[in-house]
Order: sequence, then C-alpha cells, then structure tokens
Amino acid sequence: MPLVVLSGNPSSGKSTVALSIQEECKKMGIMSDVVSEESLRLDRNSCYKDVIQEKMTLGVLRSEIARKLDKNTVVIFDSLNLIKGYRYEVWCLAKGASTRCCVVHVDTPVDVCREWNAARGEIGYREEIFNDLATRLERPDSKNRWEAPLFEVCPVLGEERMIDVCAEVASYSNPNRNQTKAMQGGDSNGTRTAAQPKVWDLTPGLATSKTELSSTNLLHDIDKELQAVVKHIIQAHSEAGGSAPGIIRFGPDVPTLHVTRPLTVPELGRYKRMFLKLVTNNTLHRKYTNAGSIKPVFINYIKEQLHGEL
Repeated sequence: MPLVVLSGNPSSGKSTVALSIQEECKKMGIMSDVVSEESLRLDRNSCYKDVIQEKMTLGVLRSEIARKLDKNTVVIFDSLNLIKGYRYEVWCLAKGASTRCCVVHVDTPVDVCREWNAARGEIGYREEIFNDLATRLERPDSKNRWEAPLFEVCPVLGEERMIDVCAEVASYSNPNRNQTKAMQGGDSNGTRTAAQPKVWDLTPGLATSKTELSSTNLLHDIDKELQAVVKHIIQAHSEAGGSAPGIIRFGPDVPTLHVTRPLTVPELGRYKRMFLKLVTNNTLHRKYTNAGSIKPVFINYIKEQLHGEL
C-alpha cells in the first residue's frame, strides 16, 4: 500500500502531522499504520548518539517499513529522514512493492524546533544531539523522482492549513484512487508544492523486483541438460560414421538441429561453456527457474553459432 515519508528537523511537529494524516485516512475509511522510533520503543537520544547507533536505527526502521508494506494499509513513516540517500532507499522499498510513495516535509523553522524541544524536557533531544541533527537536514526536492510528489506543511502557520495538506496527502495515498494525470492549479498560501498531483504506482525495476527463488541446484541441473544435448549430438555423429549427421532430432516439443559438417567434441564443449556463462549472467538467469526449459534454448544457440559460420 502507499508509503508516506515524513522529513524535517527534530521536534518540528512530524508526529503531529503523522497523526493528522492518520486521522484523515480514518475519515476516508483507509487503514493506516505509523512507523517511528516511538512505535518501535526506541529511545531517540540513544538512537542518534553516535554514527553506529544511528546506522543500526535506520536499518531497523527500514526493515519495519519493508515488513509493513502490504495491500491493505497506508504506511506513514514518521522519522527524521534527514538524508536524501536514505529517503531514496525507502522509496525503493515502495517501488519493489509496486505501490505509490510521497514525501511530506515539515518545514518548521529551526528556532521554533529548538523551543519545542526544550519544552519537552527529559523526553526531548539532548542539546548536543539536537544541534547535530539540525545541521544535517538535506531538504527534499520534488525534482528528484524519489521525492515526488512533495507536500510541504508548516505547523506554525495554523492547524487549518496543516489539516488541509494532510487531507490531500491522505487522498493521494488512498489505494482505491485510480492513477491520474496531474491537474492544473496550486495553493497560493505555499503550504504544498502542487495541488492534485499526478497519482501513479511505482513499477519495480530489475534491482527492486521480487523474483521467484531458484532451486539451490538449478545450475547443476542446467549443466546436466546441456551435457545431455552434447551427448546426443556425439551419438548422432557416431551413427553417421563420423560424417555430418544431417538433421538431429531430440524428441517431442524440442527443435531439430541441422548439422552440415562434423562437429568435434572440443567444439561442442566450447559451445556448452559459452552458453553456460550466458545463463549464469544475472540478467539472463532470472528468465530460467527450472532446468527443463533450457534444452530448446541451447539447441537454438548452437544453430546460431553454426549459422554464423556460413
């Protein structure tokens, strides 16, 4: 289901925005779930006290996002998401799940964030951690495909404006909403980057697609199938007295091979090795999940090699 990624400085009001989006989803009858450090019972000061802890925290959050993405729930990712590279990694999760993704940037001034953080007392960020995080924000840019569409909201401008943007985010995330083209228009108050943005579901690419798992001994089985073809060709040469065997038949539903000259054992072995190298290539290997479908392909490969000699 759609993924909503929040970003912003610490103590900028992201959790308030996340709850507002969740409330708007509830009004539309959409199931939603919030993933955050708090939902995973992680202490924010411990999570970001050093590079090692931060890296572990980001990994835990990313794993939770991957686990939560399904066909029934809008996932709201309520975290700092300061680094654009990390936002790209999260976007890839949505792409792999064939769903849509949007970014909501909570654009609260740093001075206001610092005041709100101080008002939280012990449950807020420690001053040194807050200062470190506040200087590392890489502002989202709608020109990046993994950060589009981009919604912007500033809680200090008023609750009514915030709710309007959250309602638009919920509408965009509605899984029952059909994919549409972008509509003309905009919001003059500047609380969002575009009105009625284009709605589309991401399509998995080669790197993010979930492929069918192959058998652990698949390559061994493929090698046996190729060796069976080679043995059959050698047997046909023996029956022809060492001369060109002509048309070689391998059985039903398998193409024939027309050989007009004698083929040596080393030559057949070379064809087998070259073809096996092609099959073990990552791109081509994805096409074959069982060894039974490889025999016709290998026979056609030998045909092409022989035809290239003419």
